[in-house]
Amino acid sequence: MRRILTLGTLLWCVALLNAQSVLQPRQVDEGLKGVVYSEEFGLNVRVHSNGFAIGVDFGRIKTYYLTRFLHFEIGELKHPRETRQSKDLPSNFTTKVARAYKFGKQNNLYVLRGGVGYKRYFSEKAKRKGVAVGIAYEGGATLGLLKPYYLEIFPLEINTPN
Repeated sequence: MRRILTLGTLLWCVALLNAQSVLQPRQVDEGLKGVVYSEEFGLNVRVHSNGFAIGVDFGRIKTYYLTRFLHFEIGELKHPRETRQSKDLPSNFTTKVARAYKFGKQNNLYVLRGGVGYKRYFSEKAKRKGVAVGIAYEGGATLGLLKPYYLEIFPLEINTPN
């Protein structure tokens, strides 16, 4: 009886022959020791007492201890004296619900920020549960956009006898 060698059995034999070989990682040049990536990307969300912001960072890793990054951010800022004046309560005179409002507020302030910065690390991060110590500094511009704050006010009609 004649056996036919198929492509599947040929691949199976090659896989068995190579099963005992050990793959060694590629050697890294001494100048790039520790540097695995050349770029980094980060998203950030900031919530603070005067508003919030959502941002993105695009970084280029120069050396193991230095990264240059571009930062873009959009957010909203509020005035420190802003306070809500009422809760959402139904009105006794109309079918509309009286929504909470901010008395004296004239505008919403939205900010667009862009900048260039550097991250400099002073220590190396351990491979497991490690912390790296460093500093990040950045400079750039901020553009503020004002949107008017409108309130829809209905006059209160009270029927009084003459």
